[in-house]
Amino acid sequence: MKKVSIIDVAKKAGVSVSTVSLVLRQKGKISDATIEKVQAAINELGYVHNIAAANLRANTSNLIGLILRDFSDSFSIKVMASIVQELESQGFMVFLGQPLNEHEHLERCLLSFKQQGVAGLSIWASDVNRDTLPAQIRQCPLPLVVVSQSPIKEACNLVPAR
Repeated sequence: MKKVSIIDVAKKAGVSVSTVSLVLRQKGKISDATIEKVQAAINELGYVHNIAAANLRANTSNLIGLILRDFSDSFSIKVMASIVQELESQGFMVFLGQPLNEHEHLERCLLSFKQQGVAGLSIWASDVNRDTLPAQIRQCPLPLVVVSQSPIKEACNLVPAR
């Protein structure tokens, strides 16, 4: 079976490829009627928008790296599930990392996130006896949001979890 392309959708809808692209990205001023035609063509043809390819062309990403070390704590799981739901509702996809330690495992996890092109990073700082972030996290160039039940000394985007 031939893969359906954006060109096929444009032909079926009777519009230009750039119009289909604008509809897919929800950009520009496009009439409701045109949007409906494009959506109908997408549905009829079974077109699947390749977001990874679009992100590559635009040099952007909808991926967020999420680090959660302790899966045994039900509170942590509930908080992270809420974060994932919110990110997904905003069009992001989450990559989950569970480094077993702060050394080579965390380093490998961060490298993997960078290789996948994540747009940002969120970490669950689950150790209530620690008020600093691991050095690898502090030095990571990715945008960071820290979720923690206790204050963190470093200047960071902090979401208190209570």
